Amino acid sequence: MADRVDTGSGARCLADITLVESPDIPIIGVVKVPGLRCDHAAENRRQRKGASERVDATFKQGTEFIGWRSESEAHVYYHPFSLPAEYASLNLAEHWLASNVTSDFCATVTPQAGVISASGRQRPWGA
Repeated sequence: MADRVDTGSGARCLADITLVESPDIPIIGVVKVPGLRCDHAAENRRQRKGASERVDATFKQGTEFIGWRSESEAHVYYHPFSLPAEYASLNLAEHWLASNVTSDFCATVTPQAGVISASGRQRPWGA
């Protein structure tokens, strides 16, 4: 399935998601999505929409922490399940901390925060 998603910074990228099925896995299971890949050169790729609705799937992008700074402060933080691009060769946290960027780390260096926010389908713990 391929679709355009907002990365959280206003940029849009193509998300390639592979659905893996097995006759040995029960109907309720977890599919690991190894991460979204931005590929701006793939403008003409065929986009298939609605796959998650057809198979009643949930794509887990990360963990949402609500009010993690304090109980009185309304704050949300997403911890992505995938590493940021260039993680092994570039310390993005160092550059993010030194910048004047007002968005959180996840929204700045990964598409996951944008995907989670845009989907409007966050599920609470245990749901």
